[in-house]
Parts: sequence; C-alpha cells; structure tokens
Amino acid sequence: MVDEYEMEELRADGVVFATPTGSTAYAMSAGGPIIDPRVDAAVIVPLAPFKLSARPWVVPADSILKIRLTIPEKKAAIVIDGQYTYSITENDVVTLTEAKNPARFVKSSVVSFYEKVQDKLI
Repeated sequence: MVDEYEMEELRADGVVFATPTGSTAYAMSAGGPIIDPRVDAAVIVPLAPFKLSARPWVVPADSILKIRLTIPEKKAAIVIDGQYTYSITENDVVTLTEAKNPARFVKSSVVSFYEKVQDKLI
C-alpha cells in the first residue's frame, strides 16, 4: 500500500525499496530507475515478478508504505541494507516511512552525480 491506497498485489521473488541514494545499487540492477539525489522520492522495484506488467514505481519520499503477505502458508524475510534480517508471516504488516532526521552526506569531490553514474556504468 502507498498512503492507504492499494498499489498492487505482487507475486515476485522480492521487492526492493530504495531512496535516491540507494537507487544506483541493487534497485538499478533489478531494473529500477536511477533517481537524481535532489529528487525527494522513493523507488519500489519488484524482483523477478511473475507478471510482465509489474514495473518499478517512484513515489513521494513522505509516503507511508505498507507491505504484507497475501498467501497464508508463505513466509518471507525483510533484509535491511544487507545487514539485518527479520522473518515475517501472514499477519505481519511492515511499514516504511521517511526518517525524521535524514542522513547527511559530505560532498567529497567536484564530480557531478551524472558523471559518477556514467563512470560506474562503464
């Protein structure tokens, strides 16, 4: 769900939720868009979806995202930044919201975001 609206019932191997900073990592390699870090958004990317019409979504960063399993006998895992893993079952609802205090990054070079992306993709 996105802000109490049913977005899509999705059957896939997984789903990546990313910020613009994370959009050039796992989300991009799964077919998601590259998002300029100046854009206040989040991206939702299905991993190996079972239907061809399942596509990545870009939603406002302040959206409230809710995820739940719809097949009772299935289990799933939530993996956060590849470091923390939690099991979920059919009655669990995972809610993702924008942090009250966002991370701050130091600009370390004069190379633009677009030049960095081009260098990574070569």
